[in-house]
Amino acid sequence: GDLLVADFGVDAIFRVDPLTGDRAIVSGAGVGSGVSFQQPRGLVISPQRQIFVADATLQAVLRVDPTTGNRTVVSDLFVGSGPALAGPLGIAFDQTGNLLVVDVVLDALFQVDKTTGARTLVSGATRGAGPALGNPSTIGVAADGRWIVGDQVLDALVQVDPATGD
Repeated sequence: GDLLVADFGVDAIFRVDPLTGDRAIVSGAGVGSGVSFQQPRGLVISPQRQIFVADATLQAVLRVDPTTGNRTVVSDLFVGSGPALAGPLGIAFDQTGNLLVVDVVLDALFQVDKTTGARTLVSGATRGAGPALGNPSTIGVAADGRWIVGDQVLDALVQVDPATGD
């Protein structure tokens, strides 16, 4: 029932009790080991209760152990193949367990393999039709499986077809 919050001012992930407002650091600022957060922006919890974090400055996706706070790089310039992330912000899981990441610098949506770190461009300047993403910052998955991207330049929510990237 607790909430998790990525705080890029403190470079930490907080657990917040929604009834009392009490906060505790889950990872960062002296809690956990591994690569230090530089600008954690988005987070999502996997069905296995692991926390995945998009860190814009590290240009990476990290896995956080919810018990220890330990951080592991899942995907960055050195881990995984495919186009390198430049400014990952929003992160979500689709209905089949694929990790989705929107990149504000590349104006693109990527699928990231949570095991190998491989990155695949799903929608962006060279893939997909419709309005070009201009500053994607968030991503969510609708109950029917559609991907919904929040875009700051378009000032809109954009639907992305999982099959075509359109």
